[in-house]
Amino acid sequence: VFEHLDDERATDAISEMEDEYQAEFIDDLDEERAARLIGDMDPDDAADIVRGLSYEKAETLLRLMGVEDATEIRQLLGYKDGTAGGMMTTQYVAVRRDDTVSEVIEVLRELDEDHPTVHYVYVTDEYGKLAGVLSLRTLVLTEGSKAVGDAMFEEIISVEPDESEDDVAETIFKYDI
Repeated sequence: VFEHLDDERATDAISEMEDEYQAEFIDDLDEERAARLIGDMDPDDAADIVRGLSYEKAETLLRLMGVEDATEIRQLLGYKDGTAGGMMTTQYVAVRRDDTVSEVIEVLRELDEDHPTVHYVYVTDEYGKLAGVLSLRTLVLTEGSKAVGDAMFEEIISVEPDESEDDVAETIFKYDI
């Protein structure tokens, strides 16, 4: 049945499988199709699957997929499984603090259809360092000509990439995020 699915549905099907079966299933596929399907997944999900493959198979698939997709996956593979870095994604929206609300809304409108749902926009300073965060609710309720730096929330709650999943969960619970 799987062989008759188009790539979009095949990717969705693999994403819905139990984690322990995903890598095994990908390992059994034709390498070109496997690389294409992994490249179409969210980078964090793809990294979890690639982590479960043998080194040789993982390298083969990463070489077969697009450079941008492979780079995002390799970046996430640099973090240990079970850590904050291993859970994070590379698909987020970041804007400069001097961008206007209207400009940011336009950036959101131009996102690809398959971009993950955006709940927060991350605001960076002139050096690209995280300066604040802006919820979509705040963005929509703020006047269009106002700079996002004037509307952002500056007290950022964060964890280090090497912190354990349990520590991340504790932080989320502590701050009721």
